[in-house]
Amino acid sequence: MLDQPFAYYKRTTRSAWRKLLRAAACVLLTASLAFGALMAASPSARAWVQEVLTQWLETHTWFIFTANPNAGTETGEWKTGYLPEGFRLESERPMSVMTKVTYINYEGTKIYLTYMPATSGAIVGTDNEHQGYREILVNGSTAYLLEASKSGERSTLIWRGEENTVAFSLMSSIEVNEIVRIADSIRHEE
Repeated sequence: MLDQPFAYYKRTTRSAWRKLLRAAACVLLTASLAFGALMAASPSARAWVQEVLTQWLETHTWFIFTANPNAGTETGEWKTGYLPEGFRLESERPMSVMTKVTYINYEGTKIYLTYMPATSGAIVGTDNEHQGYREILVNGSTAYLLEASKSGERSTLIWRGEENTVAFSLMSSIEVNEIVRIADSIRHEE
């Protein structure tokens, strides 16, 4: 010890750091294994992790859907069971990754329905400048309502349905309770 005084110091400090790093690595490994086991064993834990990421910008809000292993690339056809009086189908445009449906009434007021697979990275964006925000339930699923602050402006409702495999967006200047009623009536066409 006296012939090499610094060797003792290096050996004791190195082992303290090694002990600290080893303890940190063990805690991280244990937490990772516990999280993996929880995800494998608990459907509710998986559902909690598979939420929607929301990015708020000055004029727009983006809803980004996280990975859902059950979401395929096909959505099938979806139809509304309810439309307010006077509305009819104007157009239905299946596109490569989404379907856009437009309904119109005799006054020219439109309802826009968009649906797509809720795969990882699926994004729905909407204007947020003159809208209030709240979360509601649509058929038991969390829905994100951006409600117009002035009459005549569009409100937007965004949610996932069909076991979180399909993402929906419903936008119109009609009353919000009517938008919610339409959303609750949307069903998969067999």
